[in-house]
Amino acid sequence: KFEDAGPACEAALAISERYARYDYWPTSSYTSRNQALAYSNRGVLRAVTGDFDGARQDFEFAARVDTNRATAAVNLAHLKSRQATAVTSL
Repeated sequence: KFEDAGPACEAALAISERYARYDYWPTSSYTSRNQALAYSNRGVLRAVTGDFDGARQDFEFAARVDTNRATAAVNLAHLKSRQATAVTSL
């Protein structure tokens, strides 16, 4: 249910931001991975609900925060590919 997913994504982002700010975890890479995951998940939600600009921003941020994981970069590439296909098919 997309209407339930939005608040869940926002809650995960708030938690990840709080941990990133205070760095509760023993390693910052753990914090970065969780923050990137929260942004990437919201990006997926935004993409499937049609907010492509918001999805792109979330994927770009997630890719910058956690450069060791490819998930956000792959999601961003997929989004750009779909947008390019949509424009050329008009």
